[in-house]
Amino acid sequence: MPAKRKSYSPPIFHNETPPKLTNITYLGAAEDGAVAGPKTPKKQKITVTKSAVPTAAAAEPSNGQLDPEVVKEEVYKRRPLLNRQIKNEMNWTPSCRRGTARWSVEHPVPNSAVFFRMLHLEPTVKGKKWKQKKMEVKEFERFVGPVEARIRWGSVRIIGPHVNIKWNEETNTSVITGKYGLSSLRSTMDEQLEEKAKAEAAKAKEKSPAKKKVPAKEKVPAKEKVPAKEKVPAKEKAPAKTKAAAKTKEDGKEDAKAKVEAKK
Repeated sequence: MPAKRKSYSPPIFHNETPPKLTNITYLGAAEDGAVAGPKTPKKQKITVTKSAVPTAAAAEPSNGQLDPEVVKEEVYKRRPLLNRQIKNEMNWTPSCRRGTARWSVEHPVPNSAVFFRMLHLEPTVKGKKWKQKKMEVKEFERFVGPVEARIRWGSVRIIGPHVNIKWNEETNTSVITGKYGLSSLRSTMDEQLEEKAKAEAAKAKEKSPAKKKVPAKEKVPAKEKVPAKEKVPAKEKAPAKTKAAAKTKEDGKEDAKAKVEAKK
């Protein structure tokens, strides 16, 4: 026969303070019937000040200019990124049949030099900074690449004579907007724009007629050169008369006059 267990009765303290119990745990708090042990102290969080961690902004110079090589790398990265941004905005809508659906994207850049080089834009126009500008669709796609998004029964492309570009220099962000529609509309619109440009050029020529070309004067044949005459040798000069001979002549004349008077 197994021995009977004795019942436990807590000790009774008369006029005495019971001893303090430490590390009291409750079995109910333990999982899977395991006896819970003393709690371990929590690990202290290590805080690091911002000044200790180098940031990209601290690496840049104070004037905000970037190295040309860094600008070139950023441009190559952000052109396809902008292309994908526009494609994500080009969802199917009934207005795509008419080519009047609109898209709009906001594209931040690290520096203004990256933005101007990405789209080959000048920061100033006639010495003034611009905030809004228009760019032809063909020229825009030449820098960003052809923007064409696939839909269930075909594709859509950006349409229109131009896209609108807004630039905020304070935040280094650009907002680019435009229209899109079915790809079949794009080809017809391009043809219409070409015809319109040709018609405008023809009107400009009519308003300012070209000057009539004056026929060039016929060249007169050069006269034949006459052979120069042979120089005739100059006559030999007679020797000058002496003073004595001149006196004898005068005396002879006076004698002749005297004879004539004598005869009379």
